[in-house]
Amino acid sequence: MGDKEIEVDPKVVHGSEAKILEITRLERNRGFGLNNVNLPNNWDRSIGILRRIVRERFIKDSSEICRRWNFSLEETVFDPNNIIKEIVINDSRKGSISRMFLGEMVRKKGVYLSENLMTIESVMIFQRIMGSYLNFGWGENFYYGYILGDPETGLCFNPWCLRIPEKIIKFDGEITNEFYQQKFRSRAANIAKKFDLDLGEELLFNKKGLLRSVSIYGDRSYFSLENDGLYCSHNVDTPNQAVALHTIVASFINEI
Repeated sequence: MGDKEIEVDPKVVHGSEAKILEITRLERNRGFGLNNVNLPNNWDRSIGILRRIVRERFIKDSSEICRRWNFSLEETVFDPNNIIKEIVINDSRKGSISRMFLGEMVRKKGVYLSENLMTIESVMIFQRIMGSYLNFGWGENFYYGYILGDPETGLCFNPWCLRIPEKIIKFDGEITNEFYQQKFRSRAANIAKKFDLDLGEELLFNKKGLLRSVSIYGDRSYFSLENDGLYCSHNVDTPNQAVALHTIVASFINEI
C-alpha cells in the first residue's frame, strides 16, 4: 500500500477549530490562498458518515465543477475511510497544475495546504469542492459556506450557507461594539483592495452589532444579512466581487 493510501490516524491528526473557508490574495504576485481548510476537532467521530461517500459520484461532481471553469480534475486521493488526502486540478487553457493536500508538517492540526493557486478561478474551485466535502462529513453543527456561480450560470454569484451560528443569533446581548466595528471597517477595506476593489459606504451593523450589509464601491454589489442569519448576494457579477464580499463576511463570522 502506497503512502497516499495509508489511513489517516486520529491519534496523530487531531484536527482544528471549524471555520468558514476564506480566500486570500498573496503578496508579490504569488497567487491566492485558501485558509481554514482543515479536518475539524474530533473529526474521527464522522468516519461512519464519510464511509458513505460514493467516490465515483464525488469525483464526477468535482469534475463538473472544474469543467464549468475550463479546468479538469486530474487526481483525487482518499484514505480507506474517505478522508481526502490530495486533490489536483489543471487549468485547461494554461496547462497549469494546482493542488491541495493534507500537509505533513501541520498534520497534527489536520490542515490542508495548497500549491500554485495562481488564478481566482482555481481557488474558487477548491473552496467549493472542499467546502462541499467538509459539509458532507461535519456540516451537522457547522456550515462551511462557499461561493456558488460559474461562467455557465451567467457569472451571477451567491454565497452558499454563509450563516451566523444559531447560538449567536439567539444571544440577547451585544455581539460587537463601536470600537470593534471601526476596526473591522479598516480590515474590510484592506480585503477589498487585495482584490482590486474599493469598499462601498454601505458597511452597516444591526443593533446587536452583527454585520448587516457590506458593499463594493461603484458597483452596487453587496451582501446582506437576512432574518434567518443567512447572507444573500445582490448584483454580484464578477469573481473578484464575490470573493471580496465572501471573505469580508467570513472573516467577521469566524472572529465572533
